[in-house]
Amino acid sequence: MIPEDLSELVSNPRLIPGIHNYCDRWCERCPRTLRCSVFEIEQRNAAQQPSSDQENQSFWKAIEDSLALALQMLEQRLQAEGIELTDELLRQSDRDLEQSANRAANARCVQLARQYARLASQALEQFDRQRSQCKPLGIDFPKPHAEALEIVSWYQSFLYTKLRRATESAQDEIGLDDANGSAKVALVAADRSLSAWGQLLNAYPEHQDAIFPLLTLLQKITSEAEASFPQARDFKRPGLD
Repeated sequence: MIPEDLSELVSNPRLIPGIHNYCDRWCERCPRTLRCSVFEIEQRNAAQQPSSDQENQSFWKAIEDSLALALQMLEQRLQAEGIELTDELLRQSDRDLEQSANRAANARCVQLARQYARLASQALEQFDRQRSQCKPLGIDFPKPHAEALEIVSWYQSFLYTKLRRATESAQDEIGLDDANGSAKVALVAADRSLSAWGQLLNAYPEHQDAIFPLLTLLQKITSEAEASFPQARDFKRPGLD
């Protein structure tokens, strides 16, 4: 993706600015991909991929091009705001980021989300074993149950990632919008996960010992996130809410 292409995308009225900022990155399930610049970029990059003999070389070339473009955009932003990246400013930024990351890691909702990701992984392993035992017999989970497993699998670690980002952003007044947007998509993921686990519990009560703790954790995560980010539920994500 060259800068000219990026400028064309930014000015394209079909695309919704910022729609990708607070989505769940599940493009295969998204009804708004045709309005998203990130999806457009990924599709263009995929269309430019050559034969398999050159895939590795093209992969790293694409990474290099993306890095060059990101650095160019950063330089333009810094120049526009009159910021000079001195060594001392960079060192102070590193210290601030480390302190912010440590505080975020200790936040209650983040700790609960980390615990949920671990327990959800164990529960999904139980379903994987059950599925592998049934497949030789030509038996698979019904589509609604397979989709429920797909949902909880997709959001398994997503909650932790987004709540940690929200907690880090909330430490800076400038980042309050990002905090609320990140918390909003985390809450959406928690709601969907609760629904999916509930469906699986009804269908497979033999897994209740693994599922009940997950339902409890998700309710705690939701309560903690709503308390920490009281404006998150009302946050309007561009093109999604």
